Amino acid sequence: MIETGEIPPEYDLVLDRAAARRLDAAATERFGIPGIVLMEHAAIGIARLVDQVRLEANLSAVTIICGPGNNGGDGWAVARLLANRGVRVEIVSTGSARAGTDAATNEHIAREMGLPVRSAATLIQAASTTSCSAELAAGPDLADTLVVDAIFGIGLDRPLGGGDPETLVNLLNRSTATVLSVDVPSGLDADRGVPMGACVRADVTATMVAPKLGMSNPESAAWTGRIEVIDIGTPPDLLIEFGTATRIRPIGDDVGDAGPPET
Repeated sequence: MIETGEIPPEYDLVLDRAAARRLDAAATERFGIPGIVLMEHAAIGIARLVDQVRLEANLSAVTIICGPGNNGGDGWAVARLLANRGVRVEIVSTGSARAGTDAATNEHIAREMGLPVRSAATLIQAASTTSCSAELAAGPDLADTLVVDAIFGIGLDRPLGGGDPETLVNLLNRSTATVLSVDVPSGLDADRGVPMGACVRADVTATMVAPKLGMSNPESAAWTGRIEVIDIGTPPDLLIEFGTATRIRPIGDDVGDAGPPET
């Protein structure tokens, strides 16, 4: 790594887990940008990328798996934006957001709109009754579906530890679905770029503000797929203040059919 300043072209500003949190806090405390506004900007950018990936892969439907935190809040907001423009979207919830949070606000809006929602447990049960365990659920073939992984983001600092989220990750990795992860693939250590256990293998990762430190680890490419940076409306000076310059593979690179490293 080098100090932030005059950055050579082969370097990018990246954020580690702590720096990303400090940047978000500074956007709110110094500049008065509410968290719900940052979440909405994130959702707008993710929804645009979802549309791009859908067109590239000729996919007509979207399934968004939402966790209980801010990552899931992004997912609930993305579902609303996609539904508003006529995209066939379904939400799978691993657990309700904590009351009073920005994520809870977006969950409430999506539910009030009547968007189709089912629990992770229901989906897992459906998968267990199908003839092919690689399918996430009975019904439309996943070859026609883009799955958005909004289960856990950079805040995850330990293995998934079993339960519905880990089961979903394993089902997803055995499926043929095209997967877009929000911020980092669920289960990936944002600072080290290696799985902490079960980890989503994404085709595309929509990461907020800047690449995460772990994405400078070449091994991370097998899990993140192509990296796309989403502008969430934070002042650029904050990235200069909190970011660290390091070598990282070019943003937008596609790792193609590279398999995951041995774990």
